[in-house]
Amino acid sequence: MYEQKTIKALTTQVNEEGIERVIDPFRYNSYERLIRVTTYCLRFTRNVQLPLTEWEVDTNLSIAELWAAEVRWFKNEDGLLRTGGRLRQSTLPPESKHPILLPSHHPVVELFWIIKARNTVKKVIRPCPICRRINAQPYQPVERVEESAPFSHAGVDFAGPLYTRSDTRARNPSTNKTYISVFTCMVTRAVHLEIVYIPERQTPSDTIR
Repeated sequence: MYEQKTIKALTTQVNEEGIERVIDPFRYNSYERLIRVTTYCLRFTRNVQLPLTEWEVDTNLSIAELWAAEVRWFKNEDGLLRTGGRLRQSTLPPESKHPILLPSHHPVVELFWIIKARNTVKKVIRPCPICRRINAQPYQPVERVEESAPFSHAGVDFAGPLYTRSDTRARNPSTNKTYISVFTCMVTRAVHLEIVYIPERQTPSDTIR
């Protein structure tokens, strides 16, 4: 008798989000208050990475901490609030590296950007009878759903043409037309590649025959 052991596995998924997803800038009525809240949040993230004895618990904020928080949020010459995202080190224009922050349901945002556009488009397309009839998926053939040996039912396609030389050491080597035949198993989706040399006056279908 074999001994059976129970194995427990725990998986998790971490979604990396920008600072504007953690701190909502539209909850604060002044730019200075937003900077101070951001500073305290940044200090907390630094403290949790250190032992408890090395935590910084001073209630006063230093100039360096305020400057580090102000880099995250800043106002441009037009008074618009911008943030520095993950593209700060790229060569993109400043408008792309530091996007403007606007409320998601602001009328200006709705004019230029559809919130959850994919879901909105799906809601429009799904009730359309013409779209459903055109995009309807047929039933799978028997060869695709029945168990069988690999490549008992296969599809074939060709990639090319590629031009190869028979002998590169010759002074005037001849050039041949070459194809790559791609065989795909209809059940297991396995792929097999073959090189097919096509002489003159012969087509890839002649090679299959």
